[in-house]
Amino acid sequence: MSQLNQLFTNPTDQRKGPNCGVTALAVSAGISFQKAWDTFRAINPRVYNNRWRGGTYPTDQAKALERLQIAFDDMMLTRRMNITKFVNEYTAPNTVYMVTAATHVQTVLNGYVIDQRGKKHISEYWARKKFVKRVRIIKEPFKYSDDAGSVTAPKPAKPL
Repeated sequence: MSQLNQLFTNPTDQRKGPNCGVTALAVSAGISFQKAWDTFRAINPRVYNNRWRGGTYPTDQAKALERLQIAFDDMMLTRRMNITKFVNEYTAPNTVYMVTAATHVQTVLNGYVIDQRGKKHISEYWARKKFVKRVRIIKEPFKYSDDAGSVTAPKPAKPL
């Protein structure tokens, strides 16, 4: 089992609810769920206010990755495909992807998918037939996943 596969897990402080974007950021960066939550709240406080339950927008997901200094590239999709086809035919080994399908975000690595429901193989994943809209290739996955991950990650700026 590679080091990446060992780090590819849900955060220990994971919450239930519609929080796929927050979970995807936490998994990709190797930070706590609370740190990812605070990062989104700092990026767009009008949207991510006290009534916010965890849903995120793709533009804010990119801003959150940039704020945490995680390098990523947007992958150009040339055709329509579901998540299963994308994982089986277009992913490279030991490469982390943040995939948006319909209105759901999940993180993909070596045939496994993580969202707020947990880690599953693509053949067992509940949303495997959803169509892919956007793919981000995470160049520095699990950047802050050491024991002090949440401490070493940049602090989210406080909203004005």
